[in-house]
Amino acid sequence: MNNMWGKALKVFIGTSVLQVSSILNFIVLARLLTSQEFGNLRQLMLLNQVLFTVLFTAVPISLLYFCGMFSQVNEKKEVAYKHLVLIIICGLVCSLGIFTFRSAITDIFANNELFELLGVFFVFPVLYMLYNAVPTFLIALDRTHLIKWYCPAIAFVNTFFVLAAAWFGDFTDVFYTIILSAGFSAGVALLLLSALIKQSQPGVAVDPKRLSYRQIIGYSWFLVAAALISILGSKIDQFVISNKLGIDVFAIYVVGAFQIPIYSIIQSSVNSVMLPQITAHIANNEWNELRLLWRESVNKISLFALPLAAVLTVFSSEFITLVFGEQYRSASTIFLIFSLLAPIKCISFGLIFRASGKPQYDVIGASVFLILSSVLTLVGVSIWGPVGAAVGVVLATLLLACMMSLMVKAHTKGEIGVFDLIPTFFFYRFFGLLSACWIFKAFGEWVLS
Repeated sequence: MNNMWGKALKVFIGTSVLQVSSILNFIVLARLLTSQEFGNLRQLMLLNQVLFTVLFTAVPISLLYFCGMFSQVNEKKEVAYKHLVLIIICGLVCSLGIFTFRSAITDIFANNELFELLGVFFVFPVLYMLYNAVPTFLIALDRTHLIKWYCPAIAFVNTFFVLAAAWFGDFTDVFYTIILSAGFSAGVALLLLSALIKQSQPGVAVDPKRLSYRQIIGYSWFLVAAALISILGSKIDQFVISNKLGIDVFAIYVVGAFQIPIYSIIQSSVNSVMLPQITAHIANNEWNELRLLWRESVNKISLFALPLAAVLTVFSSEFITLVFGEQYRSASTIFLIFSLLAPIKCISFGLIFRASGKPQYDVIGASVFLILSSVLTLVGVSIWGPVGAAVGVVLATLLLACMMSLMVKAHTKGEIGVFDLIPTFFFYRFFGLLSACWIFKAFGEWVLS
């Protein structure tokens, strides 16, 4: 158990460095670029995020799942090789799709300036996918010690040069520097993965009957479908805002929708090392051990995530103004609404389905979420504008969490209940912290008044 949490900590620290670099870029570029330029860049990154989330949700999970089925090093290397090939193929298809349909993408965002930018940006997704997938490969090949070296190096390349271009140059310099930095990082990723995947015993290979591309795709396509539907559901508000309210409102909205990715980093770090153990517990009908493991993971996550979520919720206005500047103060209400959702995002409701080899249940949940999010967002925008869109996404997410909890309970025949997935202390802890922060803020304002 301690070894598992040690690996999770390494993954968390490594991926945190990458995410911090992205946050730093986001904040500095919001301050240095005009709202029009920042909006253009965020629309491009939104498109990339949709594509990346689809593959990043599917391929790494599949990689960890199939590596857990083999014990020999060379077998794991072949599993990793097959997944690397799939990442490259899928990334190239995505890039080709962006270039081919850039006119339609421009219409979706209602921003004519994107057409010319997409003619260059189309190469970015495959590069981004490659260098971000490396930490998962290192976990699968039991080389987690390399994460602490790889992630800071890549973060430096993708932050320092971009910020230098923003400080000394203009939007065009920033745009091309982002792509060139990604290209360099992808090259490093390919060299590292090639060295790690190289077979030490060329004659040893996985029996095709035990692992084939068809099997990998058969397991992964449900995850791909679920991820695609889910990311569309979670980002439909940004597409609607961009299309209906314009680029300037979109720029403000994405600042408000900005969430410190610490929650998702914690979740993905813990999930990546929990998946093999959960799979084993389910296969052996060890439900009590599974409940204890799940409760321990939620408890560890909540000790860090919930205080941060409470502080950001209560001090949302101060945080947005301090980080992004006075021009984005109006985004603080949207930020507050999304911050209330942070604790729920720390829990992966579909992890048990994936560990059970039933990723199709994720597709069901994601489809329901897309419908709920689309309807509630459109209704919210028509009534309250950007704030209504944020409320719609939050309500859709809460409804999905309830539905997925009930589905897990049904799938496990009652062995894993709703309050096993979300222990009651989780709610008490969060609302207690919220109350404490509100009291502290009110007392401070009273003293200073």
